[in-house]
Amino acid sequence: MTDRSRDVRPPRALIVDDDPVIRLLAGRALEGVGFAIDEAESGREAVKQARRAPPDLVVLDLVMPGDDGFETCRKLRALREMKEVPILVTTGLTDAATIDRVYETGASEFINKPIDWLLFQHRVRFLMRAHGAFRDLSRTLGDLWESRQRLASAHRIARIGHYDLDSANGEMLWSAELQLLLALPATREPPGLPHFLALVHPQDRAAVEKGMQQSGASGEWILEHRMITSAGAELVVCHQSAPSSAPHGEGRIEGAIQDISEQRRSEERLRFLAYYDPLTQLPNRNHLRERLQRALARGRHTGETVALLCLDLDRFHRINDTLGQTMGDELLRQTAMRLRECVRATDFLGRPSEDDGSDLSRLGGDEFTVLLSDVGSEQDVRAAAHRLLRAFEAPFDVRGRSIPMDASVGIAISSAADCDAEHLLQWANLATTRAKRGEGHGICVYESAMNAAAEQRFELENALRCALERREFAVSYQPLVDARDARIRAVEALLRWRHPVHGNVSPAVFVPVAESLGLIGPIGAWVLDEACRQARAWRERGHPELRVSVNVSSLSFDRDLVETVTSALARHGLPPEALDLELTESGLLDEPARAIETMRRLREIGVGVALDDFGTGYSSLSRLVELPISTIKIDRAFVSQIGGSGSAVIGAMISLARHLRVEIVAEGVETLEQEAFLRAEGCTLLQGFRYSRPIDAQARTELLQHDEPLPRRRP
Repeated sequence: MTDRSRDVRPPRALIVDDDPVIRLLAGRALEGVGFAIDEAESGREAVKQARRAPPDLVVLDLVMPGDDGFETCRKLRALREMKEVPILVTTGLTDAATIDRVYETGASEFINKPIDWLLFQHRVRFLMRAHGAFRDLSRTLGDLWESRQRLASAHRIARIGHYDLDSANGEMLWSAELQLLLALPATREPPGLPHFLALVHPQDRAAVEKGMQQSGASGEWILEHRMITSAGAELVVCHQSAPSSAPHGEGRIEGAIQDISEQRRSEERLRFLAYYDPLTQLPNRNHLRERLQRALARGRHTGETVALLCLDLDRFHRINDTLGQTMGDELLRQTAMRLRECVRATDFLGRPSEDDGSDLSRLGGDEFTVLLSDVGSEQDVRAAAHRLLRAFEAPFDVRGRSIPMDASVGIAISSAADCDAEHLLQWANLATTRAKRGEGHGICVYESAMNAAAEQRFELENALRCALERREFAVSYQPLVDARDARIRAVEALLRWRHPVHGNVSPAVFVPVAESLGLIGPIGAWVLDEACRQARAWRERGHPELRVSVNVSSLSFDRDLVETVTSALARHGLPPEALDLELTESGLLDEPARAIETMRRLREIGVGVALDDFGTGYSSLSRLVELPISTIKIDRAFVSQIGGSGSAVIGAMISLARHLRVEIVAEGVETLEQEAFLRAEGCTLLQGFRYSRPIDAQARTELLQHDEPLPRRRP
């Protein structure tokens, strides 16, 4: 017995286009629907290939050098083996004359450029399905019964029915497939034209009746319209008719009707995915961009002012990180529902851009926008922004959890004559970024100066990405001296960036940027490694008790930090007790439980943990008692107030440190008065410009070699 599966081969498609990118994309799309691919970059090459091995489908570009698509199509149709092969033409020309010429040269179908590749796949399936049905019909004319059976089967699969109409008296012969398609009982007498028209959707009936009349007079006719089956279901059909070609068929019309409802539903689904957000059912960025363009174009004619409000949830990433994406998605859905109500309440402030109220959009992530046109003043737009923020006054109830959320709003206002849609979106995003940084109490209106600031930040980000690789970072060291004798007991490693153009860049400027870009991890690891290497070198040169302190970003204070520290200590042979890690008090706000666990593990291996900038954060005393710290560092803001209100506060801090049995360090010591007060209060270590500014490792080595009290600098 022959294995027939070996004879089955995939259909072959010949792609004819001089653009290799289009050939690649078309090939991938056709492979996705089961085709094997052949390619030709010119019309002449396509004709040669078709002679050697006729394809099952031709995808032909209309505009090509040499033989264009029209000429190539004519030559292909002239080949005996290519007379029935479907030819799908791709063209950016959609005028009536071009389309008529496309069909005159023998093309089966055309599709517009730029090509939607998902829609392209649907068109190919439809074309091949219809082609297969009519091909089966033509190949079985020799046996009428078999022909009818095969045609009926093909029509059932393709959901195609046909009819024969006597245009003189309205009598119609319906195929069984058409009766099945329209849910008519099989035993019923074939209905006439009035009954057929009664099944056409009322809104489409006049066009169908006119088209069928024209078909009898002038030739082939095609129309997509709706029909209502006898069961009440609505179908979208492709209706084609033409004068009968049968002998003695004068005055008769042959028609075919195919149910394309599923195809149209697929196209609507594709359109929905292209223009709407599946999670919230709100318009997406593509939809917003088109509405913005229309609103701005209208404003150029009417003088209306357009405002775009961009709302961003604050610290939304914590929800996904801690509660999971499912909870985050539900929170976004509830946010969309609340904002819809707020947008309806702002109708008096500005006319919605569309009648369907779709002036609210989701750009993606936790970003939402509200578009207002014909607004009155900036105060009116600010009032709308405040109304949006009031939607977040009550916590969200997400699957039994009460979740408080805050948001920030950026506003871009245009007279519609000085910008386009992309600029308005860019301006609103810039204003939102400023609002999220705390400017304007959650609401910020775009100003032109923000562009320059954004460009500077962009330049800084690009330079920062390469700074570590280009070895532009350096570490300076500032001593921590004994309060009793001013001898160096420890040094703090301080990161410095020596930009090749702008010189020294302040850490206050580049560290937040590094954190936002996710670069603080590798940069922090480099500082830690460099500090451990230098500390080991100092210890080998006769300073066995010297400790080094390294600042750690709160974003790096996780379980991976312990492994990073352990590796650095082992790599340089530095004992754990020689290293202190500093974390700011405010850095505990994001995930205190995670930070405390990391502190505990660091203390277990012997590494010290210092609470930096103490007094400037929001830690309660009960939380402070729980922290596994070894050192408290008093912020320079309190030291600078010694002699005034700061004296009592520092005294209380030192007393608290003594009670907790942790070391106390005062930062920012600059005067004799400050030094004397801190020594009298029992402060352990002092740090500040009174003893030394941060200097490089070589200079610090020279100071350490003297092993003498540091000379005090004059205040």
